[in-house]
Amino acid sequence: MSGQDARAPSGKGWFSRGYLPHFDQPGLLQFITFRLADAIPSETVKQWRLELGLTTETDVGDSRNVELRERLERYEDHGHGACHLRLKGAAIAVQDALLHFDGKRYRLLAWCVMPTCTCS
Repeated sequence: MSGQDARAPSGKGWFSRGYLPHFDQPGLLQFITFRLADAIPSETVKQWRLELGLTTETDVGDSRNVELRERLERYEDHGHGACHLRLKGAAIAVQDALLHFDGKRYRLLAWCVMPTCTCS
């Protein structure tokens, strides 16, 4: 045996669904960030993937994937997009989506919904 209890569920470990890396392991605490589609234009992401030579088969730990994630974070920090989450109804819709599977597929410990735009 490899040191892991044979009765313990193993999870998937690191995997990708073609766009962002995921890590699945029972009992793992995770911090998840998601953004609205207009925060980064899809054409910008496609161009960066082409520049970096990324495909859906590229390993999530590959340095090119790391570079892509860093580019995405830098772009997000500039506050582009229509700023929909500053609207109470939109923020509530996101909160409701987060809470939908709480206690069923995951245990939600805390959450925060906020716009990342610089608009006033």
